[in-house]
Amino acid sequence: MPVSLFDAQPGTPLRERLLAIGHAFFAMVMNPEAIAGHRILCSPQVTGSSLAAVFWEAGPQRVQAALSALLQRRTASGELDIEDADLAASQFFTLLKGEPHLQAVFGYCCSGRTPEPGQHVVTAVDFFLRAYARR
Repeated sequence: MPVSLFDAQPGTPLRERLLAIGHAFFAMVMNPEAIAGHRILCSPQVTGSSLAAVFWEAGPQRVQAALSALLQRRTASGELDIEDADLAASQFFTLLKGEPHLQAVFGYCCSGRTPEPGQHVVTAVDFFLRAYARR
C-alpha cells in the first residue's frame, strides 16, 4: 500500500482518509494474486514456517503500524476516542476484509449477499467511526 496514505494530513477529513485507505486496502487484498498468496500462506506446508513471519512483518504488521500511528495522531487531535490504537487498526482492517474476502479465499462468489466493493468499504469505515469517533 502507498505509504503516503498514512502521512500526517491534518487538513484532510478523517472519514476521507479512512475511505482512501479502505479502498486501497480492499483492492489489494481482493486482487486474485493476493487471494492465491493467502491460500498458500494458509497451507500446511507454510503454516508455522519462517515464510509466514516474513510475510506478516513485511505486510500486515507494517500497514497496521502505519494506521495505528495515524489513529494515534487523530486521537491526540481530539477526533477519535481510542485507548488502544494498535487494536483499533487491526479491527479496521478486519472489518474491511470481512465476508467478501473470506468468500473469495474459499472461491465462493455467488451468495448474493456480498455488497459492491465500494459500498462495503463505506459501510466498514462508517461502522469504525461510529465505534471510535469522539462524541
